[in-house]
Amino acid sequence: MAKHGKKYLEAGLKTADVFLQVQQPTGHFPTGAVIRRGGKAKAGGGKHPPHVARMEDGYQFRPFCLLLYAYQLTNEKKYLEGAKRCGEFITGRMQHQKWGWCPDVLDSRKKNPYADKRSRHGGFGVEGGGSLSDYCTTDGLRTAVIMYHLTKDKKHLKAAAGVGNWLFATQLGKGKVRGWGDNYDANNQPVAARQFEGTQIDPRNWNRFAGPMLVWLYVMTGQQKYRNLFEESCEWMLAVEQPDGWGYEYTAEGKPSTTMGYKLYLYEEPEKWPKNVKPRYTRGKVQMEDSKQMLALLRKGGRKALRERFRGPVKYGDRQYLQARLDAARRCTDEQFMVKVQPLEKGDGSWIRHGKFIMAKHLDRVRDLRSVLSQDAAIHRSEDDALRRERAGHLSRIRHEVKPRCAGLVDLRLHLALACDGHDTERCQ
Repeated sequence: MAKHGKKYLEAGLKTADVFLQVQQPTGHFPTGAVIRRGGKAKAGGGKHPPHVARMEDGYQFRPFCLLLYAYQLTNEKKYLEGAKRCGEFITGRMQHQKWGWCPDVLDSRKKNPYADKRSRHGGFGVEGGGSLSDYCTTDGLRTAVIMYHLTKDKKHLKAAAGVGNWLFATQLGKGKVRGWGDNYDANNQPVAARQFEGTQIDPRNWNRFAGPMLVWLYVMTGQQKYRNLFEESCEWMLAVEQPDGWGYEYTAEGKPSTTMGYKLYLYEEPEKWPKNVKPRYTRGKVQMEDSKQMLALLRKGGRKALRERFRGPVKYGDRQYLQARLDAARRCTDEQFMVKVQPLEKGDGSWIRHGKFIMAKHLDRVRDLRSVLSQDAAIHRSEDDALRRERAGHLSRIRHEVKPRCAGLVDLRLHLALACDGHDTERCQ
């Protein structure tokens, strides 16, 4: 292995070891950790006390994937066992056994957190109800599928099997309107989580959560109802798109609206809005490019075309995979593809100043990264054949040392596992 490659591997494994140190007895990861010199760590300092499991924002799914990747690279059992403990907690405790949804947060001390049929809302989402917000249920579904392919135990699919029905039960639109709210109680009724997250349709939930899950469910099951709902939702989202994007929310009848201070405001009634606040459309966290691609593939080649897309370039060699990742990184740092940030209204100076600071900071980082990628490309072009053979040989050894059933599930190729159903699982082993 090249010297710099070993350095980065060791740094990544140190991070994985920190997660193992702070992993709770139940299997979940806390929202914060205190790390001492020398690498020793303990849970604490997060948004919640260590006994509270937070599902949204990747607090469980990201370390789960990191541990699996660490196992894939090292074949050390401790990483696989840590990931499995987390997966067992998610599918056995966090996912609702009937509907498959996941809450924002869950108190791991409670034996049956959904028995009282109540939901509490506050600054950090809903407890006791399902959430689409920030990948809660999406990550639950992905975890369950990965755990099934790791263990072949169908109990991991059982908890997630209701997600498809839950998407139908929680769809809020009437007539041709299609859409989902951010959070729901245990009875699948929309509830407010924060003062700006109301009970209406949030268009951000389509391209980030509901849309991808409908595609995955259709690919895995072949059931026409998922395809129908996906197509109907795409058509409605495209129909209400404005030059500047979409409204912050929509009513069940399709009227653009927003929520402020837990109160609903309609775009057609601007005179009732708070002073200095005007209705506006936005593309923040809303885009239809992915949905358009899925829709085109679906209408051209049906389920087979989608399965082929999700399988990906599985015949790539080590050098081809490396080049593909470098190319993807360069696309991410290409300024011509950056989305323009819409200016905020005057009168909200704190957000304007904060926004400019964030944009400048990230733009500098993008430029630095693009410079590094250019240097990396030059290094690759100037490598001698001996170094290339050394790298290729090491990568080949890594691939052959990894347990077969774990290979292909992580390393940013989750779509491969999601594209397999009960008749084609050997491709994911």
